[in-house]
Amino acid sequence: MKRIIFLTLLLVSLSCYAQSKNDTKSYVGTYGYSSQELIIYPATNSTVVIYMDINGGPPYYTGGSFYGTATLKEDSLHHSSSWRDYEGKSCEFTISFEDKVIAEKEMKAAKVNFVENHSDCGSGFLRRSFNVTYFKSSDIPKSVVENHFKEDTCSLKGLAQMTKEGKIFKVSSDEECSLLLKSINIENKP
Repeated sequence: MKRIIFLTLLLVSLSCYAQSKNDTKSYVGTYGYSSQELIIYPATNSTVVIYMDINGGPPYYTGGSFYGTATLKEDSLHHSSSWRDYEGKSCEFTISFEDKVIAEKEMKAAKVNFVENHSDCGSGFLRRSFNVTYFKSSDIPKSVVENHFKEDTCSLKGLAQMTKEGKIFKVSSDEECSLLLKSINIENKP
């Protein structure tokens, strides 16, 4: 009888562990800080909407953003897309996660890495956001991204809704996102 109870408890705990490793919920959140940010927003159990923003300082003062989806594969999120279809260039990267101890505090870290020979993800300055470790700043991701210079906003919640419906989106700016969501009548607010 004790063996049956032990085996049952073991199977339940292994099942819970397997579900947590195969679900995007533990990766969702806001990573980084205001000038270099990664937001992972839930869409389905295996897919998330990602947003990366970088605002470069001196001497160039450039910035850029990246919107896309990523799929959970082997405890990492994986993104693959073609940046410029007419040039045949592809953008592919993984986001891996680990717990790091900094100043005696354990923090979840996300590291964005290009897949070799697939680094055509837009402007060169955006590449500063890759091969960088972002530390988790909030378990609750922002649902709306606001442009600091224009009145355009992009609803990550709206992009997640499109993803759930099986629709593919391709936007590279807050303005494009805002126009896309308006064109298909998805609310672009938190």
